[in-house]
Amino acid sequence: SLTESPSLASTDSMNALGLRRVPKTVQLLAFMVPTFGIFLANPILSLVDTASVGQFCSRKELAALGPGTAVCDMVVFLVNFLAVATTSLFASSIARNE
Repeated sequence: SLTESPSLASTDSMNALGLRRVPKTVQLLAFMVPTFGIFLANPILSLVDTASVGQFCSRKELAALGPGTAVCDMVVFLVNFLAVATTSLFASSIARNE
């Protein structure tokens, strides 16, 4: 049937029948993993910075790192809308079969 094997039918005939192409798990993972990495990168880098400065520098440098890390984290948080907007646009494009 058409729902089991979308490759047998053209996109136009699927749309005429009211069927939608559903993305495969591999396609979703290919998009999700890097996007999820965006959210994990900043806390991991902050931890690496803190560990490195704490290990090799004095207390003054470690104390100065706190506000610097907080400012960088806030900037990343405020610019994070790009990932959210991209995800929304991608989902809309899949829903329209583009």
